Amino acid sequence: MLKWLFWTLLASNIVLFAFQRLYLDTPPAGKREPERLAQQYNKERIRLLPPFSIAPPQSSPLPRPSPATSAETVQTVPPPAKPASPPKEEVPPPAEKAPPPAEKAAPSPAKRDSPGTACVEIGHFPREEAARFEKALSAKGVKTGISRQKSQTGSQYMVFIPASAASDAKMVDLFKKGVQHYRVKDGSPQQGALSLGVFGTREAAQRYSARLAKKGVKGTQIVPRGNIVERTLYRVDRLTPVQKKEVESLSSRFPRQTLRRCSRTKASSARAS
Repeated sequence: MLKWLFWTLLASNIVLFAFQRLYLDTPPAGKREPERLAQQYNKERIRLLPPFSIAPPQSSPLPRPSPATSAETVQTVPPPAKPASPPKEEVPPPAEKAPPPAEKAAPSPAKRDSPGTACVEIGHFPREEAARFEKALSAKGVKTGISRQKSQTGSQYMVFIPASAASDAKMVDLFKKGVQHYRVKDGSPQQGALSLGVFGTREAAQRYSARLAKKGVKGTQIVPRGNIVERTLYRVDRLTPVQKKEVESLSSRFPRQTLRRCSRTKASSARAS
């Protein structure tokens, strides 16, 4: 079956090849398809040339100028003009230097050490910090106009009537006014006094003492109790501007203390050292 198919395809290819070569490629005798020639444009301008009849065009060399012409050309070219120099500016003569400012005369020692008018308060210092502060003031040259005001602080504050005024008649008067009280018997410096109340802060004790005064209870005092710490408030008077700045800069070394201004009258009335 396969052999028959092979020989059939081979015979078909041979017949197709012979038909193409003998019939399709060879035109009939005497006929060259005149209809194609009739469709040509400008057929009268077509000329058949023999082979190798067209030579490539030769480029003609450019004529070289003669030496005489070159010399004339060189002579006729004018030399380039020099650029005009800019006009010279007149330089003014240097101005005379102004004399240096006169140095300010340093203040005389008498004027620098003369007392000023500034006054500051700083405190309240515990005993250890107070010693350090006084040493620092001395190192800054501030040795005069210093006054100290001692005070005591504690964990509690008691409002009381001293023992010298704590009579039986005073106790009856307090009872009639509705003020609670008791006699101190703890062996403290307030032994025998009449205690009217104990408070956590000094401000609370002062407010209560003011209310008692409105009720007619007079002669009350406030004293710290518990863990008592002695503190010192400093007033530094008659400071010059330079000394005032020194004290203000010194206060930064004691951040827990408050610096404020004061009047000379108040400072002078305090106990001077």
